[in-house]
Amino acid sequence: MPPSPISTIQPKANFDARQFAGTWFLVAVGSACRFLQEQAHRAEATALHVTPQGETMAVSNFRKLDGICWQVRQLYADTGVPGRFLLQARGARGAVHVVVAETDYRDFAIVFLERARQLSVKLYARSLPVSDPVLATFEQHVQGANLTEDQVVFFPKYGFCEEASADQFHTLDELSALSAHRRAQRCDTWSYILVPGTQPGQFTVDRNRASGVDRGEIQVVNTDYTSFALLLAHRWAGSQAIISTSLLGRSWVLPPGTLGKFICLGRMQGFSEDNVVFPDVTALVPASPLDPLLNPVPVMLVTSHSRSATPVSAQLRMAALRTACLGLVLLGVLGSLQTPAQAQVSVQPDFQQDKFLGRWFSVGLASNASWFLEKKAVLSTCKTMVVPTEDSDLNLTSTFLRKNQCETRTMLLRRAGTPGSYSYRSPHWGSTYSVSVVETNYEEYALLFTQGAKGPGQEFRMAALYSRALAPLKAELQEKFSAFCKSQGFTEDSIVFLPQTDKCMKQQE
Repeated sequence: MPPSPISTIQPKANFDARQFAGTWFLVAVGSACRFLQEQAHRAEATALHVTPQGETMAVSNFRKLDGICWQVRQLYADTGVPGRFLLQARGARGAVHVVVAETDYRDFAIVFLERARQLSVKLYARSLPVSDPVLATFEQHVQGANLTEDQVVFFPKYGFCEEASADQFHTLDELSALSAHRRAQRCDTWSYILVPGTQPGQFTVDRNRASGVDRGEIQVVNTDYTSFALLLAHRWAGSQAIISTSLLGRSWVLPPGTLGKFICLGRMQGFSEDNVVFPDVTALVPASPLDPLLNPVPVMLVTSHSRSATPVSAQLRMAALRTACLGLVLLGVLGSLQTPAQAQVSVQPDFQQDKFLGRWFSVGLASNASWFLEKKAVLSTCKTMVVPTEDSDLNLTSTFLRKNQCETRTMLLRRAGTPGSYSYRSPHWGSTYSVSVVETNYEEYALLFTQGAKGPGQEFRMAALYSRALAPLKAELQEKFSAFCKSQGFTEDSIVFLPQTDKCMKQQE
């Protein structure tokens, strides 16, 4: 077997853990993991606090999950080589090897991680933003790991959990969880029958045991059927009643707000953080470089609390009612924060596709995508040729400058109902987007709007302004584009007018 990729990465010479101690902010992650690309839009500001313990390092990761701050505690074990550590992680994919490859202790640190022979590179900084020379150094390490620019995700520079009050933190101790996991590392299977009750969503539990022994009831408090279910259960063991709440997921990605609903339901039952259990899913889920140093993401949570036996039906109904009301309030608040009022998107009246054909230059963009917000400063004008297909759909071929080289990409827009409305299917993500020609005079400008989703809670929106000529943009067109973007909920800092360049613009058409 060939040597592992990280075995060729040399640690910082004479690495000093005491100088490395303190707080670091995660700037960027480079990895070939597809999960990183698919979940890049959900990246949260992440901070790292390092405390040396002899030759080992105690590490606390601070980040938000579903809007709630979490502290994840880990121990980087000494391997006998300064700057090279071993993180004992749970699951079948084994431990995580960590190498601090480069750092000046004062400004930046570049850390390599490997698990199951999959290598990732992380850039940390003492403060934000980082300088161009530091970014250049990080890019060299990314390229040295045979990774591309497309495999790098930049993390937000705001919204760190350290800005929150202490009582907003939830703690996950990886060391304690790992110890418990090792003591009971075996597979168990159990089954029982849910007998429908008198109310929809309410069940009694039949475990095929003697009547009155270990009996219970389960209430489905909230579910969207396709992604999550929130359950409240009562079980009796003799004269003792055990109350538990469960959050179940159809997949490893939960819709925004789901975890908050679960936490609130647990608090209404009087649960504390000591009552929360995170089942180990790392053997089933690909480790995500989005999580601080490859931490497992909690996708199924269970809390339990023992109380004296009390009548269950009224309590179940009251908890369900309170949770439903709370859920409506939370959804209303989240909606007002995340989706500002948006005007209805219209299509150019009497749109004439034949007049829309030909050459266009992109001169303005606005988007809610994380990659756009991170890279908007380096974007420039691109040229787009619009030509019809044999089926009277449209091929848009765009030529743009990237790394001082001209690149060309083509996308197929299929007609969708009203003239001026199209659909586009991403061959990479497999998701479909709607594209609308909102307004155009055919000879001077065109305003397009694209929207869609890769999955639940993964909305994508982009507005684009095109010009027939590569010339300074008129003030009235800038105002028109800005007004439209703001009507769709885009903020000022998400609207960009692209600088013009002659490169790649005069290639043969």
